[in-house]
Amino acid sequence: MIYDVPVSLSSTDYTSSNVQIELQKLCQSFSLTPGQISDKWGKEIIFAGVNKDGSLNTNSTANEPGHWFDMDGNICVWGKRAQIYSELDKDNFIFKVGQYPGHCRTGEKYTIRQCLVYGYETGQKVQATFVFNITIE
Repeated sequence: MIYDVPVSLSSTDYTSSNVQIELQKLCQSFSLTPGQISDKWGKEIIFAGVNKDGSLNTNSTANEPGHWFDMDGNICVWGKRAQIYSELDKDNFIFKVGQYPGHCRTGEKYTIRQCLVYGYETGQKVQATFVFNITIE
């Protein structure tokens, strides 16, 4: 699922935009209801950040569950390299996508990815990837 996300620039505040998951698409891809997704969270369904090379990182580096990303779209920790963050409100299926104050510039564009991986049988998985194309305004 691909989302275009405008984020306001600020040199002092962690500005962000909310992105509502296309829940019907997610439910279809997992063949589950929203309640079943919530029930399986952290067990059969895991949340991960996706690095530029496609590797997954299940360790949160922002408010859990969430990640900080560098300018190349790779997961990093809060600090000098951090540009963009994305945190998931798993109860309401809403991502909060924002910028690190003073690290971004107007007009910059970033692409970051996070995913949910559902292990529905031993050795059988389906992955729903959320791609955020972010423009700093």
